[in-house]
Amino acid sequence: MKQVIILSFILIIVIVTASLLVSYSITSKNTEATPFYVGVTFCGNTTTEAKLLIDKVKDYTNLLVLQS
Repeated sequence: MKQVIILSFILIIVIVTASLLVSYSITSKNTEATPFYVGVTFCGNTTTEAKLLIDKVKDYTNLLVLQS
């Protein structure tokens, strides 16, 4: 009879702990979106044109493709 009571008590502790961990993991998820960047393509002739394009798009892009 003591074994049944002890096992029941352990089972209750496991269930309560699991439910608290699940509820914590659901509420603590990071909902902040990661920034999304766009690439641009440069197919100009001079480095001056390339510098102008880089200065124009440097705030919102992380990829520059040079075409020749």
